[in-house]
Amino acid sequence: MTEFTLNQLTIIQCLILALTLSLLTVQLLVAKKQTMHLLFAIFCGSVAIATSQKLAGDSLGAWRYLIGMGACATCNIYWLLARTMFRESAAINMHHVGFATLLGMLMLIQQGYWFVDSVWSVNAPLQNTVSGILNEAITMLSSVVLIMAVWEGLRGYGSVSREQKTQRVVYLFVLASAICTTKFVAIRYAGHPETVALVISYVTLCVIFVTQLLLFWIAKTTKAGAETDTSRLVASHTAPATPLADNHYLRDNDEDIQLATHISDFLDENYLQANLKVADVARALNVSEYRISRVLKQHYQAKNFNHYINRIRIEHARKLLADPASKGWSVLVVGLESGFASVGPFTRAFKQFTGVTPAQYRQQQLS
Repeated sequence: MTEFTLNQLTIIQCLILALTLSLLTVQLLVAKKQTMHLLFAIFCGSVAIATSQKLAGDSLGAWRYLIGMGACATCNIYWLLARTMFRESAAINMHHVGFATLLGMLMLIQQGYWFVDSVWSVNAPLQNTVSGILNEAITMLSSVVLIMAVWEGLRGYGSVSREQKTQRVVYLFVLASAICTTKFVAIRYAGHPETVALVISYVTLCVIFVTQLLLFWIAKTTKAGAETDTSRLVASHTAPATPLADNHYLRDNDEDIQLATHISDFLDENYLQANLKVADVARALNVSEYRISRVLKQHYQAKNFNHYINRIRIEHARKLLADPASKGWSVLVVGLESGFASVGPFTRAFKQFTGVTPAQYRQQQLS
């Protein structure tokens, strides 16, 4: 390995450190933080710690492993980040956090074990056994989360808008290229760790930069979609269910026009019913679930049944939040009164359609 390549590696790692710290600061300065901003901040912080550990090398002795404990939120957090980027609701639940935490804890334990071994020298047989178990477990779980991160970009691809498809293509291309390049170099240059480290550094720099661009892009798309949904809400909910002549609605036969009217009438009476599903509407109107979904998409520009009924419920919730008479109601009560089963889905849906939380909206309206 030439001195030039080593210097190049150091320069790239310094760039990664500067970029991650800068982007971490950017996420913290976002006025209306979303989960994806917080997760990306954690990811950037962890990569910054990992990069600092590499730059320090052996100069810190055993203490470098204590620093490395902070680098336990990389691929596991990136998977959670991918879920928040491409899922509209229920992106992260406790079992997702649990799985990501499990992988993070194994990384932390591995660094802790290396610290103990460096200071007190664990006997060789035990060292080989523990290191082998930890390495295999971390490698296996890391591969799983990377596959799941790729899956998040593929999931629901056919049902999103053209712009969202483009976002997913960019995401999948960069992530798949990063994984394939890293694996290829690790095998091809197995005897040259510096070369492998250099390529991985370039890949890391690219992934971080593109991810930040995607976050800006997705946030912009989400905001524009929320404004469009809000502006169309009243018109789409109250207008006669007839296809328009322009590109906003597709022409269809009279039977579907009549079905659209029946769906609108049924939901006018039942949208406050919690846990109302497309199967309930299909059963009540004696038609297939597919036809219900198709008509909602064609006549009301709804992505799916939940999207349509949620925007009706959010309009109802907005009226309650802006009404001084219900000022004493908690956000949970407003959500329940608007047809949501719990506060979590209500808050997420409200922010999707309005760009703010229920509490922020109430403060804006009543201030």
